[in-house]
Amino acid sequence: MKPRDLGRALCIITGASKGFGRTLALQLSCLLKPRSVLMLVARTTEQLNQLKEDIITLYGGQNQLDVCCVQADLEKKEGVEKTVQAAKETSVSEMDHLLLINNAGAFEFLNDEKFWESMVWGNVRGPWQKHTADNRQRLISCSECFVIMCAAGPLDTDMQLQARLSSGDLQLRRSFSLMFSEGQLLSCEESGAKLMKLLLDNDYQSGAHLDFYEL
Repeated sequence: MKPRDLGRALCIITGASKGFGRTLALQLSCLLKPRSVLMLVARTTEQLNQLKEDIITLYGGQNQLDVCCVQADLEKKEGVEKTVQAAKETSVSEMDHLLLINNAGAFEFLNDEKFWESMVWGNVRGPWQKHTADNRQRLISCSECFVIMCAAGPLDTDMQLQARLSSGDLQLRRSFSLMFSEGQLLSCEESGAKLMKLLLDNDYQSGAHLDFYEL
């Protein structure tokens, strides 16, 4: 059987420096055709550069990917604009498609108004602001554009650890700690593998809300 791939694409992954985003970057790097562009976006330059080096080392440059790093804080409008501009400057000639994975997010336990504004920017408004008003309308009406929301499941990440140890919500801490102690957490690799299969099968309906346990 001929190996399957995702074609030649511009692939943008936000929140790529660690956790689920890092795993997705490594998994996608072996599914993109030569001369694809893999754009890694996160707040931490050092971790992004290490991921880029790991991808290049993994394949010895044989996969011929153009891996580029964009240091940007998507909780801020300037970070979103910087990411959009970097994508515009990327060579996308002869690309089959654009793949955007909005993985960036934040999980904190503060209660002030400024904090919640930054949370909304990073988790909700940031991804949506990547499109201008005109582009959003084209995105919604374009028959060749597919959008899905995929819940990755309870992942064993630093963010989950932070929730178990630092959440001000005692019930939340107990719930997450119980999931950890009972072995209910998923590895990023396991969840990512299901997402890769979903993308390769390409038989989902645009607008679908999918859960790890349904795949």
